[in-house]
Amino acid sequence: MVDTVTGAEARSHIDALAHKYMGVDEYPKPITSERVIVKIAPERVVVFPPS
Repeated sequence: MVDTVTGAEARSHIDALAHKYMGVDEYPKPITSERVIVKIAPERVVVFPPS
């Protein structure tokens, strides 16, 4: 794990996603728990050749 984001920043993130994917300014369902965004860093990347 690299970082976590909570609070107002996490709330604005879900509102931005709701705007992008649902066309609304604010996430329409009530949020009853703390939002947490977990940022991770990959340890390795595996690329498969195209088939």
